[in-house]
Amino acid sequence: MIWINVLLLFSLLTFPVLLWLNKHILKGKNKAMNAFIKKGRRIHPYIGITVIVLGALHGYSMLGGQFMFHTGSLLLLLFIANGILGFAYKKKKDRKLSKLHQAFGLLILLTFALHYLNPWFFS
Repeated sequence: MIWINVLLLFSLLTFPVLLWLNKHILKGKNKAMNAFIKKGRRIHPYIGITVIVLGALHGYSMLGGQFMFHTGSLLLLLFIANGILGFAYKKKKDRKLSKLHQAFGLLILLTFALHYLNPWFFS
């Protein structure tokens, strides 16, 4: 289950990179990339929800059903907040929400690295 979440997290974090490459390098002219991005836009929220559910299950099983605040808890909260930002952006089309969603993505990446290297950093 852990490596599934890592793979899903990687797919979530590469999506904005692919968008940037398509816009700035390929200039939106690569039909295969455009088709891939179109599918990616549809599945991106579902992957995020899956990461949240699997992350919660992972935390629950690793902590023996006890709640303890540590880097995984923070990571899960950041994912939930970022999901809310993503849905708000999709509904309102406010560019500030998009930038905030991207910034949270970077924060999630850093928090994941901390969680992977030292899960009990806060203890």
